[in-house]
Amino acid sequence: MTTTSPLTAAAAHSAGASIRAYFSLTEHRAPAISGDGSRMVWLSNASGFAQVWEADGQGGAVQLTRMDEPVGKLSFVPGSRDLILTTDRGGNERHQIWRLRDGDTVPEPLTEAPRVVHGFGAISADGGLMAYAANDRDPSTMDVLVRDMASGAVRRVWQGQGFGEVLAVFRDGASLLVKTSEASSRQTLWRVQIADGTATEVFPGEGPTQYRTIKLLKDGVTMLALCDRGRERAALMRVSLESGAAEVLAGYEAADIDGFALSGDEATAALLVNRDGLHGITLLDIAQGTLTDLPAPHPGVLSVPVFHPASGALVFSAEGACDAPALWTQALDGSPATALAKTRPEGLPAFREPSLINYTSFDGQQVPCFLYDPEGPAPEGGWPVMVIVHGGPELQWQPTFRADVQWMLAKGIRVAAPNVRGSTGYGRQWHEMDDLGNRMDSVKDLLALRDWLAAQPEVDAERIGVFGRSYGGFMVLAAMVEAPEAWRMGVNFYGIANFSTMMQTTGPWRRDLRAAEYGDPEEMAEALEVFSPIHRIERIAAPLLLVHAFEDPRVPIGETEMVHSCLTGLQRDVEYLRIAHEGHGFARTENRLTVHERLADFITRTL
Repeated sequence: MTTTSPLTAAAAHSAGASIRAYFSLTEHRAPAISGDGSRMVWLSNASGFAQVWEADGQGGAVQLTRMDEPVGKLSFVPGSRDLILTTDRGGNERHQIWRLRDGDTVPEPLTEAPRVVHGFGAISADGGLMAYAANDRDPSTMDVLVRDMASGAVRRVWQGQGFGEVLAVFRDGASLLVKTSEASSRQTLWRVQIADGTATEVFPGEGPTQYRTIKLLKDGVTMLALCDRGRERAALMRVSLESGAAEVLAGYEAADIDGFALSGDEATAALLVNRDGLHGITLLDIAQGTLTDLPAPHPGVLSVPVFHPASGALVFSAEGACDAPALWTQALDGSPATALAKTRPEGLPAFREPSLINYTSFDGQQVPCFLYDPEGPAPEGGWPVMVIVHGGPELQWQPTFRADVQWMLAKGIRVAAPNVRGSTGYGRQWHEMDDLGNRMDSVKDLLALRDWLAAQPEVDAERIGVFGRSYGGFMVLAAMVEAPEAWRMGVNFYGIANFSTMMQTTGPWRRDLRAAEYGDPEEMAEALEVFSPIHRIERIAAPLLLVHAFEDPRVPIGETEMVHSCLTGLQRDVEYLRIAHEGHGFARTENRLTVHERLADFITRTL
């Protein structure tokens, strides 16, 4: 089941390997398999944005949906060949839930409130009840609702507590497992009775806890929880729902477990292990406690695998610095993985893998950083460098497939991508080191990287740029304000300029989560003003490219409008590209091409 880029080798050659060629590679993600193993579907952007595709049983694939908007989540109804999927409008994250019945090509809406956020949760084992979260009653709060899948009747069973999501329906069919979040690292589990909404805390304990994946076992009284309760890093725990007793089944001191899958017989767990940003799959024999590493298809980032109900093999998506997202299957005997749906780039220069380094920051902390070097020796005078900062900040730069990075490398630009303090993947302490009043310490990490790069003999110290998206866009603005002369140019995609206005205008259902990270806008008003680059925007001296989409619910477009207005008034070198019908990112290939062609032109002119 191999697909190729629509760009032929000849066309790529005639285009001079333009950035458009790099973004023409098809991506395959998010595989799902029906309970009887008879259907496998996934998301592919082969049609221009994410739609559902299905294996045709003959080594090929067919496009299953042709919706007006990209498909988000994808799941099978238990005991059925029907699909549940979600879409929003233009990236506004107000998702609606749909059911695509087996044999149909047009899904039926299960929710029809386009101004409301719907978070698809879980369906009972018999397929008769669907539970989900919605903020229809109060825009800032996610309540829990249940839908009778036969009659269509919907009932609100729990008035939420801020941001919440449904994780599972208990085996008794009478209660739900719900997670609420005060912050990404402070979460609580609840057992909510469907009949009367009574909620009881599950696995209560002291100290903040983040729950990554939960599986309820068939015995009805045990769950497997991937969480960091009482630990620096998450571990897989077996928890008694009756006594609350917990046993650690697997955990690492120097690696994260990002997720896990459970085999149908509940004997084996497939752990997605993150070691310094690179993923591998490790099998856990739950009875014996033994761990067995499986070979990865290539260095990179994997999705949480799915156990195939019929063959028992694992199915997952994988991508790497040199590999666009593709589907793979792997037997449990450790034999090499096999590609199911894979993109093969044609007519492009050889892609480049990064190396992992550590550099010393202002306070002696060692900061991990992925370093991508162009092919061959540095030219006389040294390489120009682009420093790319990830968003979040509760994320991690991992060597995923980045078409823009590979284009820069082909143009002879070194790329450095740090995981400054505040990043995930290195334990709770590193994750929380930029919280609240420590916000600018992560910016100091970024400036320390710039100074380290400038000192390298193979680098042109006069040509170092900085590029970030979302929170990374804030980091770009902050770095250019803190050290105006350090940067040759900057690129800010939908970044935060003013924490106070962002907190006022961001989607109300996520406002409290952001306050826990950045600070309460009333209690920390003075500090947020100091942190916000807009108040010293006149210090930006280097050329700056701004890109933002109109429907962004996380960092509304007003943040970039302020920056553009101020810099234009100051007669600075600033370019601004506004994108219609997109949200916090660019889901449609045509928009990604528009944005990145502008990026390529700007980099060529300024770096």
